[in-house]
Amino acid sequence: MSQPTLTDSILAEIAEKTGGQLSQSMVWRQAAERAINSGVSQEATLELARSLSSARFLDHLVESARRVGARLDDFLAAFATEVDDSQFAAPAWWRAAEAVWTLTLKENRFVDPITVLGYVSCSEAAANADSAASLAEVVQEMLDRYGFDG
Repeated sequence: MSQPTLTDSILAEIAEKTGGQLSQSMVWRQAAERAINSGVSQEATLELARSLSSARFLDHLVESARRVGARLDDFLAAFATEVDDSQFAAPAWWRAAEAVWTLTLKENRFVDPITVLGYVSCSEAAANADSAASLAEVVQEMLDRYGFDG
């Protein structure tokens, strides 16, 4: 498998995200290259690099999609729709999804990314509108209380 050429935008995002720290830059570059090699577009890879807090989430998302036969471009479109219909902004949705992925990583499970979105969406619907809790906190509470079978 040939090594993809990352766009200048992706490289700049990685440099900004890692503060130029070489070891972290290498981890992010490798994750971005694996994403592109798996068929994720350069544009989607850039969006994921901007949005995710850790390269391990990018790797896990790409591998989960591969194992269930999902397309990450479809996931990103569904993600945008969910955010548009939500009281929470995109960064809150990313942190909430990362709470679910933390659990699936810990349990060495690979779940359709759309299923994770559904869990976050249901958690948001169950949240008290008057609560000051973040969406990630609401999702974590749901995970602690009910688990995730996805």
